[in-house]
Amino acid sequence: MLPPVDDHVLENNPDFARLYKILTTTVLDSNGTPRRTKESKENESIKKQGNQHRLIAARQHLLEQAIATVSPDEQARQAQGSRAPSGSYASRDSIHAEHSESLPLSDLATLAPSLAQLVSTNLHASALDLTRLSHPSSNPASVQRHIPALENDYASLRDQLEAARARLLTNRLRAASALTQLLHMYAEILARLVRRLEAKHGPVAQSLELRAAEVALLAQKTESEAAQTLVGLQDEVYSPEVVSALRTYGAHLRDAKMRGAERVRNMQRELKEYGIDADDGGSSAKEKMMRDMAKAHEEIGRQVDEVTLDLERLQTRQ
Repeated sequence: MLPPVDDHVLENNPDFARLYKILTTTVLDSNGTPRRTKESKENESIKKQGNQHRLIAARQHLLEQAIATVSPDEQARQAQGSRAPSGSYASRDSIHAEHSESLPLSDLATLAPSLAQLVSTNLHASALDLTRLSHPSSNPASVQRHIPALENDYASLRDQLEAARARLLTNRLRAASALTQLLHMYAEILARLVRRLEAKHGPVAQSLELRAAEVALLAQKTESEAAQTLVGLQDEVYSPEVVSALRTYGAHLRDAKMRGAERVRNMQRELKEYGIDADDGGSSAKEKMMRDMAKAHEEIGRQVDEVTLDLERLQTRQ
């Protein structure tokens, strides 16, 4: 059976289409076998002869297998025992008799009726089964009438099977072609739908895009204007005089910081001279005493200031 080929492949490849047509119409049948010519007829006659020889060989093989598997009945065994050689024969004759008994098909004449009946029964049962399969609607009593026509029935069923396979292949090709056409139609419909949508909503989308671009430009313009305004304000607020004053003030702060650090170091050195170390966390007794003295000094100074103010008021009244 030839493989299916899509119609579009044949349309796009004219040379292959011609070759495929020649193969399907001239050289090969629908099942893929070569068409009958004069040589094929001679080959068919030779094939028939070979089939006949194979049939004869198959019958011979069936007989040998039946003889090897079926045991003879008791009468055949008794008859065989009665014809067995006596012990008075010579050793050569006994050996020859045993050898002849062990040969295959040595008792074929004796077992032929039983074998024929057994083979006939098996063949008849197989033929009945095949007839029931080929004629399922027939009456069971009339099934035996269809046994002679089994060969014709088999040929008819084989032809029907080949025809059904050919129809199935044709239907598959038609279904594949129809499916391809349907997919092309769907693709064309989608393309038309996209074009219609573009035609309908394209101006709106373009308008929105232009508006978005305009807004982006406005945002960039506003950002640049804000940057320019910031630069202008910085120029206005931080004039050269202000900048110079800020620099001078920064230098003054750095100088004051340095002077403060130097004063702290000097005070630490003075405290160390009094026996107070600032690095011990203020836990020494001398430091506590100095703190108390500082507080007392501050209190005495405050009282002296109050007395001085009182004296000045008295002098002004006088």
